[in-house]
Parts: sequence; C-alpha cells; structure tokens
Amino acid sequence: MMMLKQKLRIEPPVKADGLILITISEVAFFSHTQGGAASFLGYKKPKALVVIGPEGPKVLNLDGEIEKLEMMIENVPELKDILTEISRPSQKTDALSLQKR
Repeated sequence: MMMLKQKLRIEPPVKADGLILITISEVAFFSHTQGGAASFLGYKKPKALVVIGPEGPKVLNLDGEIEKLEMMIENVPELKDILTEISRPSQKTDALSLQKR
C-alpha cells in the first residue's frame, strides 16, 4: 500500500530591514508497505516567499517572479489571518508574537 500526504505550510514570520518575510513551504510524506516491509520518505522545501513592505504584501516564487496573492491565500487559507493581523495599525505586531501561533 502506498500513501502520499502533501501540504503547504506557513513558516514563522521574520522581520528584516523593515520588511516581514513569510516562507511558504511544501511538506510531503510518502509511505509504502508491502508484506512485512515498510519504507518512508519525507521532505520540506520552500515554494514561495511573502514579502510585506510599505507597498503591502507581495508573493514571490523561487525564481523571484511575482505571483498572485489571492492564489496563495486560496492554497494556504491561514495566510489571510496572518496578513490581517499584521496589517492592523492599532495593534503592535512583531515577528516574535506571530511565531507563537
């Protein structure tokens, strides 16, 4: 029996030079069992980077090209909550408080 689990995951935000950076990673896990034997394989690799600056959030793919933010939110719905929390002007939000999510 073969099984594949694959998911996009938001890494903790990082502040650098007035920007907030959020890495979107792909996490995958494969397993295969046959008879009494089993094998497992997993990996985690970056897929995109969300850069939040004075102009607002931008999504960059690994080639540095701009992607549509709406598409990333559709694939990773938790991103919308994080972006909303970061954009609240009345609340002081720093990268450390977001990492506790």
